[in-house]
Amino acid sequence: MKHLKLNECFGKQGKTLSLLSFLFIGASLAPAANVNGKTGGTNYYVNNRRVYVYAPNSIQANRPLLISMHGRSQDINYQKEHAQWELVADTANFVVAYPQGNNNSWDISGSSDLNFLVSIIKKISEDYQIDETRVYLSGFSMGGMMTYHAMNNIPDYFAAFAPVSGYQFGSTNPNPSTRPLPLMHTHGTSDDVVGYNGVASVIDAWQKHNNCQSKETSKINNCATRTTYSDGDCGADVVLNSLPNKGHWHSNDEACMHSSREIWRFVSRYSTQCSNIEVPDVPQSPYNGTPAVLPGKIEAEEFDFGGEGKAYHDTDRQNRNGGDRNEGVDMSNTAIGYTQKGEWLKYTINVEKTGVYTMSAYVASGSDGSSFMLYLDDEPITGEVAVPNTGDWSTYTTVTETVGTLTEGEHVLKLAITGDWVDMDYMRFAPANTTGVEAVGANAVISNGEYEVYDVLGTRLKNCTVVDGKFNLDHGVYLLKSLKTNKVVKVVVSKNN
Repeated sequence: MKHLKLNECFGKQGKTLSLLSFLFIGASLAPAANVNGKTGGTNYYVNNRRVYVYAPNSIQANRPLLISMHGRSQDINYQKEHAQWELVADTANFVVAYPQGNNNSWDISGSSDLNFLVSIIKKISEDYQIDETRVYLSGFSMGGMMTYHAMNNIPDYFAAFAPVSGYQFGSTNPNPSTRPLPLMHTHGTSDDVVGYNGVASVIDAWQKHNNCQSKETSKINNCATRTTYSDGDCGADVVLNSLPNKGHWHSNDEACMHSSREIWRFVSRYSTQCSNIEVPDVPQSPYNGTPAVLPGKIEAEEFDFGGEGKAYHDTDRQNRNGGDRNEGVDMSNTAIGYTQKGEWLKYTINVEKTGVYTMSAYVASGSDGSSFMLYLDDEPITGEVAVPNTGDWSTYTTVTETVGTLTEGEHVLKLAITGDWVDMDYMRFAPANTTGVEAVGANAVISNGEYEVYDVLGTRLKNCTVVDGKFNLDHGVYLLKSLKTNKVVKVVVSKNN
């Protein structure tokens, strides 16, 4: 994961910030006293033009602003309906502005709408005390063309840019005096209004302008193709999301790619400062505010807060699995995936009672050789746990491993990937059956003979003798272990037998 720092690459100065300020998505925050703007949706009039502003109820000072522009012959309501930025803002806690173009159009060659955008930033900053180093610009169709126009003419007002289905016709060359700019362009491959075949030259021009050194291609939900140009000046990546068989619309297709969420994940990494800032020490802390309790279930995607190198390690900084959580881990909202050897995640846990435990993990893999290990306070508590090839990554199975004695109290559990491509939904920890044998059905035939009697947690109670199917036990549920065969029978006694 790359971070941001103040650098001579950028002309506009601002406060030094941590990218990890985005970690606490969805936290309930009391509105700051110096935020004067209303929460929810509000109509503003800037330069006598309407701007619809949305601020979550939890908004505070020093949060980002994203401006989303509609296409030609469209309006604010159309853009709101299709981009759905309010849903993202509610969880990530930032302000959204939808400006109205003059005559439902934008001035993509002159200065009138450039001045309008600057005025919007100033007005919203007055009422919401936004962090002006984290203002982002996005737009659909002609709004995307306006986004590129702003990139070349007023770049220092914005930290990152995300046009959708729109680019300027004619010259694709960035202004040579423009600083390296983070750019994510999203476009349907079947767009018959602003053709997809014109995107490549635009992306090529900007990745060269940013002096990007690396190129990587990946898939989102096995659907959209993402091409990422990285390792350029100031950490300013250039990304193209190609949506197969999508036409000229803002696609928030959950099955393929939710464009607004992917845009937010990208732009929220940037400020108008350069890469590699010194990040303040953000403490590792439990995802739900309190440690996960054992015995119990740990959701794989609910790893600790704390960021790269502290709460997790991932081989790249992108989330390739479509979840809402703004981290570099590849995860959906219900599981982790795209895991590779050497990656790991940490979970703060609280063991309620010292004892021997078993761990059952609900996992999937479409490959051979997938595996993981568990550590407690950096000491191994399992060997490599093999994950079978289940045929594909949507077919899950359960693997079980005894983890030995866990001591009462708070610990840090580490899940380490030791073989590529483990998908994991959850881990469940339960007290081990210390009888050492497997129980059989409750209605099994009980043969005559001597038995050891255990309770359902595996605690030995006494011996008993079975004669003609009869034995002397109070009502309850028991495990009877034959002293002759070691076979265990589960019995339910409704009255004295």
